[in-house]
Amino acid sequence: MVEIDLLSDPDGIMAIFASGQWELVDVDLLYRNLRIELSRRRAHGRPIRILFDITEALRPSEAVAARTLWQMQRTFQPSDRVAILTNDIDQKKRLRLLLESTNVAVFSSKLPSEMWLTSDIDRPY
Repeated sequence: MVEIDLLSDPDGIMAIFASGQWELVDVDLLYRNLRIELSRRRAHGRPIRILFDITEALRPSEAVAARTLWQMQRTFQPSDRVAILTNDIDQKKRLRLLLESTNVAVFSSKLPSEMWLTSDIDRPY
């Protein structure tokens, strides 16, 4: 299941909450809808700041993980900031390795992720 909160954060951070087991169709639908919203924000000159909270999501299959990475590469631009929040230390390490060449950071605590999203710091690690 995915929930996207576009309106409640005054800092302009889009919050995306994922839970349960994801399938390829879930990933594709999320990113299709996300690209529509990002286009609107970019058209209005708004920065792209996204917090993916996957603390309640089950570990994805290799196929779902690969599709997610591919969708991220298609969707995000170098000036975008994306933070992923996970409570699984092994997943955090794996994601950091997979995403090290992107402007996506992985955190295990919400406050540091939000601080990074709104700061001028390039990479938190």
